[in-house]
Amino acid sequence: MYILCLTAFQIGLHIPTYIVLDLSSKSIHFSNYLWLFNVVFLAPIIEEIIFRGIILRGLLTSYTPIKAILISSVVFGLIHFNVQQIPQAIVSGIYLGFVFYKTKSLSAVIILHSIANLLSLLSLFFHYEYGNTDIHSINDIYGYLSVYIILPCLFLFSYTLYIIIKK
Repeated sequence: MYILCLTAFQIGLHIPTYIVLDLSSKSIHFSNYLWLFNVVFLAPIIEEIIFRGIILRGLLTSYTPIKAILISSVVFGLIHFNVQQIPQAIVSGIYLGFVFYKTKSLSAVIILHSIANLLSLLSLFFHYEYGNTDIHSINDIYGYLSVYIILPCLFLFSYTLYIIIKK
């Protein structure tokens, strides 16, 4: 359920927003395997140990869960030092913080973070290779099927998030 929720968020909200905000960037090095390894595996492990394992766990001893998750998420967003990534990183941080709080599992958030990064890279790769970088409408993101991809993903994200919170 957590993976489904995260995937719907990535495809329906994060990637379209990131592509629109980062129109000029073509500096993604898909041929650099060490860079890909770092983004998909190493960064999620290190970031989750620091932000959920140390910072959030520490904040939970002094603050309410909501306040602790929000503080750690804002710090997580700001540490990315990329204006286009900060809003998405904060939202992802809130989601990962919530999952960590509910599951108490660092490995769960590491896996979710890795999947999120992989989905982002795959979507950006396909967009830069096959998409339209001169974006004037939503159709320039995923082609003429954009509305049929983004809207169901937003609904699926909302619904799965509702189910997760209800549990």
